[in-house]
This record gives sequence, structure tokens and C-alpha cells, in this order.
Amino acid sequence: MSKSLVCFDIGSDALKMAVFAADNGSLQLDDFAVVNLGIPPDTSIEERNSTIAQTIRFTLEERKLRPKSIHVSLSGQSVFVRFVKLPAVDESKIAQIVRYEAQQQVPFPIEEVEWDHQVIGDRSAEEIDIVLVAMKTEVVSGLVEAIRAQHIEVETVDVSSLSLYNAMVYNEGPFETSTALVDLGARTTNLIIAEGINLWSRAIPIGGENISQAIAQELDTTPEEADKLKRLIQVGATLGDERLSRAGEAAAKVLNRLLAEIRRSIGYYRSQSQGTPVQRVLLSGGGSSIKNIETFLAEKLNVDVAPLSSVARVKVGPRVDKEAVRAQGRLLGDVVGLGLRAAGQGMLHTNLLPKAIVYQRELSKKKVFIVGAAACLVGAMAMLGLNARSNTQALENELTGKQEVLEKWSQTANQIKQHESKKTTIEAQVKEIEKMQAARLYWVDFIEIIKDKKPRNAWFTRIQIEGMQAPTRGSNTRATVVSSMPSDSMGSMGHQPPGSYGPPSARMRSSARVPSSTASSSPKGKGKTSLSLTGYLKLTQQGATSESARAREIEKLKQELESIEVPDPKDPAKTKKLFGNVTLVSQEPIDDPFKVLGEPLAKFTLTADVEVPFEF
Repeated sequence: MSKSLVCFDIGSDALKMAVFAADNGSLQLDDFAVVNLGIPPDTSIEERNSTIAQTIRFTLEERKLRPKSIHVSLSGQSVFVRFVKLPAVDESKIAQIVRYEAQQQVPFPIEEVEWDHQVIGDRSAEEIDIVLVAMKTEVVSGLVEAIRAQHIEVETVDVSSLSLYNAMVYNEGPFETSTALVDLGARTTNLIIAEGINLWSRAIPIGGENISQAIAQELDTTPEEADKLKRLIQVGATLGDERLSRAGEAAAKVLNRLLAEIRRSIGYYRSQSQGTPVQRVLLSGGGSSIKNIETFLAEKLNVDVAPLSSVARVKVGPRVDKEAVRAQGRLLGDVVGLGLRAAGQGMLHTNLLPKAIVYQRELSKKKVFIVGAAACLVGAMAMLGLNARSNTQALENELTGKQEVLEKWSQTANQIKQHESKKTTIEAQVKEIEKMQAARLYWVDFIEIIKDKKPRNAWFTRIQIEGMQAPTRGSNTRATVVSSMPSDSMGSMGHQPPGSYGPPSARMRSSARVPSSTASSSPKGKGKTSLSLTGYLKLTQQGATSESARAREIEKLKQELESIEVPDPKDPAKTKKLFGNVTLVSQEPIDDPFKVLGEPLAKFTLTADVEVPFEF
């Protein structure tokens, strides 16, 4: 028996509805509609939610549909999507690590958002790829409650870009080389890149409305007239009508801005994922209906460009106008992908339905059971009352049995409390382990950066964390991060102090442990911490044995350390200084046994500030 699925994709300008029949792994489109919302940009969130909810109800009533629940997908800048790489861990620990990662990535307190995640790609690799989606609770709850006020239940709240990926893979995949989907909406363009089992996406805040605004400004006309002209222009082509030619040039300027963002996004994807160059571009969304846009983008990007076949593998029901599907097919990618996800056939299946609503539903189901049980109990007691005199002994026996059951349940309740106490303890331990994991990975990467970027004529034999709050009053604790540096960091000398070691392998990274003093003695919160750096410097200048020459070389070392830059974790496109306030504590010349081939050495101790981006 086929299952009926009613899906709505809610955009900034239009509402798309589709009814599917899912049966034996196939999906059939039985009905669809595209409704213009007509909501001004300055409308309040409450009024917008109310308009959307009423439009959903009117659309269902018009088609005489009364579904038990509906599935919706959302898009726009309020939806937060991130792709995160995590170290390979057991399946049971992924959720704990992802929650920690969500707290770092989502720009709001985790208690104020609805979030979900899914593992994508190869789970057996050294790193696991995760897609993390989030939305502020007040935004998604406001919309869902507005729909429920129309007596319509919502079963799924998905993200449009992930629904598009489901439709893209189902109808156009698999993708052996990189393929990009450009979904040009009213206010936002979704860029989705698929390659094999890998996925990456970004929302670009440029859409069809920007083109309409550019045409209106160029021709000094109304937004309504600009929308009409947008349907007539041929972007990138010269027309006999001067007005249309000027409108086409205005549209081309906006599309060139969009192309610049697409190129930058593709470059970022390739740098992060070591992906191949994009070989093909698929187009969808209302903005993709502009005439000649496929040729325009193909010439600019130098790749094949074609519309997304959103229903290529989806059956079209006998009552559906096939011509209408062909005419508006490029608008249906989101809702088709949502239907695939609802039918259990989508690659991605995240859900941002508020947890409070999920809990409410579970409680309602339990209430029905409790009321039924209570009714049965009342009926049974009434029957017993009629025969009370003849069944007194039986009731006493039953009461005794129930008392025994009550005692057993009391014991079970005590056991539950004990388990809850153990659970609280374990959760606290897990949090500490997560903090240690973050610190462990940070310090290993920190050492690798120093190896890479420090001067070749210097090496470190000891790095210590200074100035940390001691675990007991009146004491001062120092935590040693590294005892010596690898041989390839010693420049041209070709020797190293005893006890040095090579770069840590991936296996060492996964099994290393942060020293207990580091984990327990660090000040709580993020901020700067002071390091003590001890090591040796090969003196290369003429007359380096003099104190002034040695001081100059030490000063040069300080400047080179202060110039080391690393990517800013808050914005990968920017960099920041690794060290700050590098200060000389002591320096002295060293002769034998470390003097090599007549080249003198100096032993130094420096202090420097380092910004630690985690709590531990």
C-alpha cells in the first residue's frame, strides 16, 4: 500500500507544495503547486509566519487534502550549515563529539538553537566528515507553532540545501567528478558541490531580487516593471531594444558578482577537501529561468551548464499536467528532495523539528494510553464492587500481590536513581575527556607549526606553560608541552641534542595524551597564556662570539618568532600572530660539547604570549 506524503518548501518569495505517493522504493508525483507568498521584506517574523501558515492551509483546502502531518524545508540566511572534520572515533562517541563541535561552531548558545547532524562520506577514514545544521529555536518554533495553529501537524523540518542535494543525487548522480548545483532563489543562491560521496554547500546572499533591483535602478522604474523586464531580457546578448539591452547589462553585473562568489567558494572547497575541478554545473531555482543564463554561465565558468532534472527518475501521476511539470520543473528540486527524505530514500535526513514539540507528542501518546488504562481500571473496579461481598478474600489476596509489586517497583526506582547518579558522573567525565581531547590536538598542531615556521638556525629543547593558576592555594604550576624538537628543525648543523624525536604520525595524534598538569592546571576560559621557550641558536654572523653580536642574533630570533602567522579559527580567510610579547629572559654563549665545525652556539630562554582557543 502506497504512503501519501505532503511536502512544502518555504522560500523567501514562494511556497512550493508537492504530494507524493511512496511505494516499494519508488516515488510518484501526484500533485504540485507553486504559490507566490508576496511578503514584503520588512514584515515582522510573526506576521510572516502567520501568512505562511495560512497559505499552507489554503493550498491544502483548495486541493481537498487533509494529511495527518506535513514535511517542510527552510532556506535563507537564518539556516546554519557547516561541514566539519572530526578524528575517527567509535560510533557511540560521535554524538558526544559533535555536540562539543556544535558548541564551538554555532554562533549562538547551544541551548537556544535546534540542531542536528549526519555523517557523510567514508566512516572508516582517518577523519570523519560531518554535516552540522542549526537554526535558532525561536525562529523554527515560531513557524511550526503558526502552522499547528491552523490544525496542521509538522513531522519534519529540513534544510533546503540538503533537500536539493537529495534530489540532485537521486536524479543526476552518482558524480565521479565534481558537479556543482547553483540554485538561484529570490534572495539567496544555494551552491552545492557533490563529488563521489563527498558534499559541500554554501548559501550566497545574492538572488533574483538583486537582479530586479539592479534593473529598476538602471532604468529608474518600479520593482513591478523591473520584474517584467527580467522575464524578457537575454543576459549576455545584445538586443535591438535599448531598454532591454540596458536591463540585460544590469542583470549581467549582478550575475558577475554571483560568479565571483561561486569561484571563491569552489576554491575554498578544493583547498579544504582536496577536490577536483568542477566539471559540470546544474541550474535550479526561479532565477535560473532568465533567458540565455545557461550560455552566459557556461562561457564565464568554462564548463557545461544544464538545468537540474528534478523529476527525471520520479514518476508523474496521471492527474498531473506534464507540461506544467516541464515548465516549472526547475522550481521543484527542494520539494522533490524533501519527498525523497520523507520516503526514506534521501541520502541526508536531518530534522530541526523543535525538541519541545517532539516531547509534547510523545507525552500525548502516553496520555492516551494512561486514559485507556484508567478507564479499564474504573470498569474493573465497578465490576468488583458489584461482587464485593462474595469476593472479599479475593480482593485481599490481590491487594497483597499489588503490595509486593509495589515493593519491587520501589526497589527498581532506587536502582534507577543510582543509575542516574552514575550517568551524571560519567557525563562529567566525558566532558573532561572532551576538554583533554581538544587540548591534546591543539598542542600537537602547535608543535608542528613551530617546526614548520621557526628559523632554521634555532631549535627548542623545552617549552613550558607559565603563569597558570595552581590547583592548590599558594602554589605555581608549570606544564611542559614539549621536551625537544625534531632533527629537521636544526638548520644546517646536522646534529641535535639527545632525546629529540621526529614529527608525530596520525597514530600518535590519535593516541597521545595531554599531561595531567596541562589538563588540570590551566586557567578556565579562553584567553592568553604565557609560554617559556628554551633552546639553542647557531650564531652565523661574523664576530658572533661578542656579546653585542649575540644580542643582535637573539633579537632577530625574537622578531622572526613574532612574525609567525597562522590561520584565524574564527575566519579561515584571515591570519593572526602565533606569538605575542616575545621577551628575552636569559642568553649565554655555549662552547663544547655543542660547538660544531667551529660554529658557536648560544643558549636562550624566552617568554611569549599565546592565545589558547579552548577551555580545559
